[in-house]
Amino acid sequence: MHASPNVNDIPESPLSTTSTLFLDDDQIRSIFLTDKLVFEQSPVTESDIPPNILACIADILDQPDIYDAIFGSPSDLDPTAQPFVPQSQTSPDLDLESPLEVIPSWEAVLNAACIHQRPTLPILSSYATELVVGAQWNAEELAELARQLCWKVSSPTSGANRDALAPFARELYLCFASILGQETASCFLGSLQTTVMELFRNSWCTEINQTAISYLHPPSTELLASAISITSFIGDMFAHDLYPKTQICVCISVIVHELYSVEHLEALRVLIEHSQAGFWCVTDNSGQMLPIEGMFRKFLSHFAGKIEVMKHKKQLSVIGRATANSQERDGKVREILDMLSGWLGRDVRQL
Repeated sequence: MHASPNVNDIPESPLSTTSTLFLDDDQIRSIFLTDKLVFEQSPVTESDIPPNILACIADILDQPDIYDAIFGSPSDLDPTAQPFVPQSQTSPDLDLESPLEVIPSWEAVLNAACIHQRPTLPILSSYATELVVGAQWNAEELAELARQLCWKVSSPTSGANRDALAPFARELYLCFASILGQETASCFLGSLQTTVMELFRNSWCTEINQTAISYLHPPSTELLASAISITSFIGDMFAHDLYPKTQICVCISVIVHELYSVEHLEALRVLIEHSQAGFWCVTDNSGQMLPIEGMFRKFLSHFAGKIEVMKHKKQLSVIGRATANSQERDGKVREILDMLSGWLGRDVRQL
């Protein structure tokens, strides 16, 4: 008999964290995740979005930028100023070390699933079933499974096939639900969401972690690669229905607020790419995905201001790469805009 975790031990989901960046559950169900909305036009315009939801989108993307107080607005910048050159390499205080030496009974199955080079759903489902039925699960073990999965995501030495990780996490969630019940599945997913978000915030948000990636605290190339991997995994989790849209809003907001290097641009690019079109669209009753034009507009207005600030900077790489230049910056911006244009159905530069 498998022990069910105590509901009191279930870690708080990021959705329960208090923040003005979050939409509440009712708004999510009624606007972003409902199957009852019918849209007759494509794309959805701002006039089609209820005022309270438009206000929430504005709250997510148009908040006063706390970082302008640190870096100044474009008009405050001195184009002739010498770039800041970091004197030492420091890294955010992240727990990205290998898991504990105590080897759980399910670790071999996890390793095999994560390094599989042809991770079809039947193969991943088989691994997930073997892992779930092969151990006694409680809240502590579920949290350790989530932590080890995040280590597979973030460690450059884990050897993981990153294309397999989000699909495998989904298969684990489904197997926990079908074999041990929804409470166990929710405990696992809550632990995974919380661990991933902590890693993301510690990597990119200087307001939460003062040693997060920045010009004042440039990361090692290994830590930067870990942070990018975590960011892409968050997008993959959303694409596999393991992460709510509100949390992707939060992640985009954090990166855009911190957008002062080509490395931050790359993090934003991979987050948008891996989250896919579903973040920017709603699905009507026929299953057709329709873009929410208001979301594109709100994002682009904020994004354009940050890019304008970057144009005044001589130092473009947070790790001090001498090869980083305006062509690299403009190339990444173009990639982002081209992706959004494809999902909107026309050039977003014309909005």
